[in-house]
Amino acid sequence: MKKLFAPLLFFGNLAVIFAIWFQGANLDFISFGRLAGLLAFYLILWQLLLIGRIGWIESVWGHDVLSRWHHRNGIVAWSLLAIHPVLIVLGYGRIPLELRGIVLAIIAYAMFMIIVPISFSMVRR
Repeated sequence: MKKLFAPLLFFGNLAVIFAIWFQGANLDFISFGRLAGLLAFYLILWQLLLIGRIGWIESVWGHDVLSRWHHRNGIVAWSLLAIHPVLIVLGYGRIPLELRGIVLAIIAYAMFMIIVPISFSMVRR
């Protein structure tokens, strides 16, 4: 029973995210860009659960399995995070004119995208 809890929690929350997104979706680039951002954020939260050494999760799945899922999930989350601004800009057809907001978004985006290569170098050591 414990082994089913985490997958049910993951896919249940994923279904809720899709249901809420689909209610307000126009099925355009902006809408898919928002979905990519939501899914990236959701998967990043799961990154913490997968590698956080939480006792009941690690006792059921084992650290090796969780590490492999952390790696796979990280690739998907990073890819969604990379495609998110591309879809948003394509949807609006131009770079938004709110310069302060866009500068802060680019700084935050760059900082987050740099974390992945840094963590790879730390793991290899």
